Formats: sequence, structure tokens, C-alpha cells
Amino acid sequence: MVGEWFGETVGLGVLLLQAMYMEEIPRIWLLILACGALGGLLYGSLVLIERRYVWWRGD
Repeated sequence: MVGEWFGETVGLGVLLLQAMYMEEIPRIWLLILACGALGGLLYGSLVLIERRYVWWRGD
């Protein structure tokens, strides 16, 4: 997301920057929550994959 701030034209980072420039506070919060939810889903997916395929991990 931070990488999109430096030259990209699409993505959540660009939408967040546009909302900050236009001072659209509800849109900023919506994008922050969307980024958090996406991050949580990706992290949860990796945890499930790790539990299934990493047999040398100690519990």
C-alpha cells in the first residue's frame, strides 16, 4: 500500500491518498478498515497454510 504512494495510479494506497487530499474522513476510515481486514485475511490464510504444510513446526 505504501509503495502505491510513489507513482501508481490504482490501488488502495492511491485511494487513501486521494481521500486524504480531499479531506473525506469517512472514506479514509473505510479504507483503513478495508486494509486491516485484507491484512487479517491474508495473515489468517498464511497461518492455515503453515499449519497444514509445515510439519517441522513445534506446537
